[in-house]
Amino acid sequence: MGVTPGIAPLGLKNGKAREVWALTVEWWKKFGLVKGTPKFDDGVNLAAMKAIAKKCNCSVEIF
Repeated sequence: MGVTPGIAPLGLKNGKAREVWALTVEWWKKFGLVKGTPKFDDGVNLAAMKAIAKKCNCSVEIF
C-alpha cells in the first residue's frame, strides 16, 4: 500500500493507495462531486497503518 518499503501484502504494489485515491477523485470529478483535485493527504489517513508499521519496527515512510 505504500506505508513501508518492500512487497505489500496481497500482491499489491507500493503506492497502490495513491493510485486508488487518484482513480476515486477522477470519478468524483466526472460525477460533479468535486472541483479541482483533492490531495491524497487531505483525504486519506494512514495513521493506523503507520502505527502498526511502527509497532512492528518497520519504516513508516509513505511512498
